[in-house]
Amino acid sequence: MTVYTQSAMDFTQQSEVAGAASEIFHEVLGEAGKHTRTSVGVYQLPKNASVELDLITAVLP
Repeated sequence: MTVYTQSAMDFTQQSEVAGAASEIFHEVLGEAGKHTRTSVGVYQLPKNASVELDLITAVLP
């Protein structure tokens, strides 16, 4: 999962924002929600969104 956070120049807590998203996945999916994560601070996101998540998932039998 890659988490893009719209950030001011001095904001440095992107990983905490991404951590909240990770906690939700783990809460909903349990161990199946384990993943790798990257957090990135950006100046602007489409439609002035605060956070954008990019992830690739697979459903296993």
